[in-house]
Amino acid sequence: MSQTQAESHKDLSDRMMSALHLEAPPVTVLWTINSPEGIPCIDASKKGCQFLDVARFERRTFYTDTDNRADCKNGRYYLVFTPAFEGLGSGDWPGGDYPDKGRSIFRSPAAFRRTLSYYTVVPSGTVNYIVFGPLDLRGMIVAVSAFGSHGDITLRADILPKGGLSVKDITPVEIPTPQMEGSLLSRAIHAALVYEPFGTRMSANKELKVLSWMEDTIPSGGYIISLLLMQEAYAKANPEVVNKFRRPYAKGGREAKREITEAMALSSSFLRLPPEVLEKAKPHERPADGQIRVEIIQELAKRMKALNIIEREPEVKDFVWPEAVHKP
Repeated sequence: MSQTQAESHKDLSDRMMSALHLEAPPVTVLWTINSPEGIPCIDASKKGCQFLDVARFERRTFYTDTDNRADCKNGRYYLVFTPAFEGLGSGDWPGGDYPDKGRSIFRSPAAFRRTLSYYTVVPSGTVNYIVFGPLDLRGMIVAVSAFGSHGDITLRADILPKGGLSVKDITPVEIPTPQMEGSLLSRAIHAALVYEPFGTRMSANKELKVLSWMEDTIPSGGYIISLLLMQEAYAKANPEVVNKFRRPYAKGGREAKREITEAMALSSSFLRLPPEVLEKAKPHERPADGQIRVEIIQELAKRMKALNIIEREPEVKDFVWPEAVHKP
């Protein structure tokens, strides 16, 4: 699991909450021209300050855009969605001395004008989206390759509970593994469950931090993360073809382990990663006999049912080719 600046964010959040006696974590705000990948758009128009409240008190991470403008014209201006309006620069509107009474948040226009030099103002039209989120571990955007995948199950069942969190405390998103590094570096996400060999490649990037390797959370019995699948009707009608395919398939796994240099060269071409990265990566283990440990998948099915990823727990052995079942 790789994460960009999460530890420093947590430390900064804790120190700010303590020093300023805050009741909720500070809010981070990101202005961007690119559509935030995997982050939900807020479903209602609100005032600019209300966006902050949603992030602070509901601990939600979300974005708004130019088509979902804040209800308050002052908020629209400081969110960089509209140009300055009449009465703002003079202080008449914020001071309440204006036909529509403004917000009356300052005692006088002069009091407001003294604050203008402290505002950071981005020219209108240069920003398309704004992302809001709480500055702590809750509300983090965490990427998995697919919902219901091995990484998603590991996140829900192993990683989050160890931190006293649940999936409701974060914003999970789906991002293909090869794209996770770019998403972390662009700050589009905070963390990701990354498979090898991409984990090894990303661990060499000094801007990213590895919080743990997958084996740190995998149960002692292991996980089976990939299987050879065929249509049941075809398999039953053509058992000889199935066995003729399955046996050399298992042999290929043994050969890849023995002829590691050749296997690395083939993998490098397929994955588009240099051989030196693959040599450092921790390879997935393949059982030498090519047989399936049904009890491991059955235990995984129980966890998936407990996490509400599947509606009922299947009897795994009913779906496994009889000659492929491991017999102790």
